[in-house]
Amino acid sequence: MTRNATRTTRWGGDDVEVLERAWPSARDVVGYRKTYALRPGERWRDAPVTLDQYEHLVDDNGEVLPVGVIIARELVESGADWAYCVELWGSGIVLLDVDAVCAPIHGPVATLLDELRAANGGRLGGLPDVIGRSDHRIHFREAKLGRGRDALRPNQHAFMQAQRSRFGDLVDAAVVEWQVSEHSRGTTTEITDPAS
Repeated sequence: MTRNATRTTRWGGDDVEVLERAWPSARDVVGYRKTYALRPGERWRDAPVTLDQYEHLVDDNGEVLPVGVIIARELVESGADWAYCVELWGSGIVLLDVDAVCAPIHGPVATLLDELRAANGGRLGGLPDVIGRSDHRIHFREAKLGRGRDALRPNQHAFMQAQRSRFGDLVDAAVVEWQVSEHSRGTTTEITDPAS
């Protein structure tokens, strides 16, 4: 993976790299796929759609995907054993793998989530958009919109402080800043509900 970071930001009291990415945003997206409704084995593209919510999506060579899936792919391509896009909704958590399929939470990822929760006072609030693991590193990536339109929240800082206290040098954290095209939010529906 080529890291083009030329700057840093504070996350949990420490400086982390800001990885700048010029991924194209999907055009004319209306609505939000209810990732939080997925069960293991179900594909993101088959999730029900609501028009009451919205998220910016990446156009990855014609495939529209959540930015966290693209970041997870990048981590795996750069040597992580595994990486997942994270969706926290209420008290539930859903993980999408690099193919945008809902992953079961068992084995090493379940163990890591239990450890992250314990380090953070029994909560996962503040968990970044992407988590991953390699031999001696725990990877955390938070996607943020470019041009200062999106900032780390207080619970994200608290979460990272807790993880650094617990895991120290194992933590590999970075903010992935990507640009959203002005045309990305439109009036036509590219994200459609398969039931309609």
